[in-house]
Amino acid sequence: MRIFSFILPSRVSGLLFSEFLLTFGSYLLACFIFVQGSALAYLNGENGWLRLALVSFSVLIGIFVNNLYARARVDSRVALVLRLCNVFGIALVFQGLSAYLLAGLSLPRLVMVGGSALAFVTLTAWRIFYSAVILRMVGTQNILFIGNDSVLEEIASRVREHPELGFGIAGYIATSAEEPESHGRSGALGQLLGTIDDLESVALRVKAQRVIVGMLQRGLELPVPVLLAMARRGVAIEEESVAYESLCGRVCSRELRPSQIIFHNELAARPGSVALQSIYTNLLALAAIIVTSPVLILCALAVKLTSKGPLLQPQLRVGLHGIPFSLHRFRIHSAGSANPAGESLDGRLTTVGRWLHKLHLVHLPCLFNLLRGEITLVGPRPERPEFADELSRYFAYYQQRHSIKPGMTGWSQINTSSPDGEVDSLRQLEYDLYYTKHISLALDAYILLHGLRAALPFARH
Repeated sequence: MRIFSFILPSRVSGLLFSEFLLTFGSYLLACFIFVQGSALAYLNGENGWLRLALVSFSVLIGIFVNNLYARARVDSRVALVLRLCNVFGIALVFQGLSAYLLAGLSLPRLVMVGGSALAFVTLTAWRIFYSAVILRMVGTQNILFIGNDSVLEEIASRVREHPELGFGIAGYIATSAEEPESHGRSGALGQLLGTIDDLESVALRVKAQRVIVGMLQRGLELPVPVLLAMARRGVAIEEESVAYESLCGRVCSRELRPSQIIFHNELAARPGSVALQSIYTNLLALAAIIVTSPVLILCALAVKLTSKGPLLQPQLRVGLHGIPFSLHRFRIHSAGSANPAGESLDGRLTTVGRWLHKLHLVHLPCLFNLLRGEITLVGPRPERPEFADELSRYFAYYQQRHSIKPGMTGWSQINTSSPDGEVDSLRQLEYDLYYTKHISLALDAYILLHGLRAALPFARH
């Protein structure tokens, strides 16, 4: 259940459900206002309820596409209005397609326009109220930190940036080595509230509901009776590595110990989840090859007829258990402008290659890698062997990411994409290890939805 709480925190799921009800209610009210004759007769006799549900669902898709569920807090009302305009633009496009393809499931014009206007005003007001009031009042758990290190600071930063997680920062307890005059000082972890000797009184005063213990405290003598008494009162006591994983969505490599892998095999993927992933990957790959076969044939002919050279550009990548394989894509460079690994040397794109790259059709031959089981839809990024060898020398647990197949998209890809192209290899590894540990159908579906959203030209990232 932890993965569900990370993917869809209770506050976000509550926001999603409430927005569906508000949207449905707006279109329902418009139906009673604009439908000629009996609105109830229209709803009951002409699939009216289904039509309202479909258009409300299309609005939720638009909200997801515009990334409004990733951050429930409203930082700019102007940005919110602009994004909601995009949302209802998507809903109107969906309704236009429904009118063209499925005329029996589209709403009357006045109901659609009037309901959209009402839903736009309602959702704007609700988002602002939810951000200003609900996020601050409902279900906030106060976190008290013991210690002061970089891992705890990252946890605190995550909590501040995402109030929809439902946590607040009460402050932190310092080590006994910290100077007394620093008491009351504010920092990344909030206010310094005292030392370990003051833990019980401080926890009661700030009404702490979760205590996170930093790794620097392991060598010190913790007040075990106090911690046991707090746990009996219902206060959650966690090590920072556990809290880091559940709140940040990645494994804390700085606290990862060899014994966790050697004796407990904590990062091992569950065999049942891996088998299920292989089944649905093969089925989807076969279906995708059949559906896209006309496009594949046209692209292949265009490449062969417009430039000299091979049809495909193989790219050497590291696969399951570190075994290299060739990842195929259409050749988009002129002959001789790529090395044997398929990497561009001088970037001389052919005319057809430029269009294939622009239309995101370059990697269509990867469908055959999927069908052969060399990669999956979701998994760690397939790296070049020389990069993998170099990173293995820097990061002790890098080879652990090769315990599952690489993927076309993955948990690290959707969480570490940067507009300036900078790559944090350690953070990518932490996300990959998290995915390896928590691989599941629900997590794969969440990643694929984000991948589809990223491919949409009108999506807000």
